[in-house]
Amino acid sequence: MSDVFISYANEDQGRVEPLVDELQRHHWDVWWDRCIPPGLTWDQVIEKALKEARCVIVLWSKSSVQSHWVKTEAEEARQRNILIPVLLDSDVTIPLAFRFLQAANLADTFGGFSGAEFEKLTSAVARVLSECVPPITKTEAQSTRTAPEMGVSPFQPSSPRFLYRGHAAGLSGLIEQPGKYVIAVQAASVVPVSGGHDSARVEAMAWEAPPRGNRKRASPRPSLWFEVAHSEATGMYNSATDAQEISVRATIEGFKLSDMVRVDVATGWVTAVQTAEESSQPRITLRSSAFQGVWIANREIELESRIEDYGKLSTMDRLRDCYRNDPHFREQFDSDCFVGQSDVLSENIRSYFPWHRWARSDHLPEHRGQTIVPLFVVKNDSAPGFDVHRNVVHVQGFGTVQLGTLVIGQDSRSITMIHVDCTVPTKGHFSACSVDGGFGGPWLPA
Repeated sequence: MSDVFISYANEDQGRVEPLVDELQRHHWDVWWDRCIPPGLTWDQVIEKALKEARCVIVLWSKSSVQSHWVKTEAEEARQRNILIPVLLDSDVTIPLAFRFLQAANLADTFGGFSGAEFEKLTSAVARVLSECVPPITKTEAQSTRTAPEMGVSPFQPSSPRFLYRGHAAGLSGLIEQPGKYVIAVQAASVVPVSGGHDSARVEAMAWEAPPRGNRKRASPRPSLWFEVAHSEATGMYNSATDAQEISVRATIEGFKLSDMVRVDVATGWVTAVQTAEESSQPRITLRSSAFQGVWIANREIELESRIEDYGKLSTMDRLRDCYRNDPHFREQFDSDCFVGQSDVLSENIRSYFPWHRWARSDHLPEHRGQTIVPLFVVKNDSAPGFDVHRNVVHVQGFGTVQLGTLVIGQDSRSITMIHVDCTVPTKGHFSACSVDGGFGGPWLPA
């Protein structure tokens, strides 16, 4: 069993080795795929090492964001709440499913690991290792399970059946041009895998890109502002219902980005309940996720909520059944997500609707047990330089704003209320009011 598993693209091997050496100097047992013994298949060894690892560092680079294997390994770690992302290249966009987690930026270290970003990484590794419960083998699990005494519940709050999974954050971001700046995660809360409570609050945050050199600027420097960001995450056992419950919420107030995006209030909220009787899938609801006052490019935005449509389907099986058996719901889903409609989307919009190439049928569009839908639909009409597609607004000369995105999985739901990809004159991305809640699988293997 290793302390740390390194997930990376083979093209980055030369940059990975110095990092492995430095982590080993911290007396951690580090596994990477140079450790495969002769005579064994690499996929079997990697799968075993990944399963036994207590912490997984995924190294995002221009190569790894295109790697199916890296994304698969990252998803496995994310589901176990042991994922730590690291940027090897600043000018990459982390895959959507993993943008919620703040990444340590080692892009400018050039082999030296003594700065604040590396300290952030080592602190994260130490935290994950301290919270991670070592895997129990099937033999060990059987030997520790004893028959309960008559009248005594076999389940106690200190021994949960399922791992809790809960994260919430008010804001995070990355500026790539002009200059490179990481906007650290603001107001982040995390539920330990064994349960507990965490909350955070940040007030009056303002950021503006510093001037570069003495040249006169042709355009204003990018700026970011919010009045209040707060989050709360709780995982607990309810003895009255013999169920585990989790609640994850994030709110941002007075959000403003470069005079182009303004949101008075946005709240994302996910709750989940896992009982022994429903051990296959938890029941997950979206609660009061909502916007108050949204302006883009000086236009007040009118939004139509889809929370009632998608939120009431509290398990993935119910969603699949509804899509298969309810033609009206299937038509709305296909319309909201542009299923099989590549021809109506411009190239810069298609990445926001991953099902545009999906062949229409009565089978729910999904990948690895997950699907993605808009939580809101923008009702404003498109206009020159202002292109509207469901929850996505593209503003010429600025970038793209996505309002309310829901990722639905077997055991969790992830919501990002505000996501902005800037292209001109600033290149970068921001996510505000993001939550991810559910359960990460059984505490003891069967």
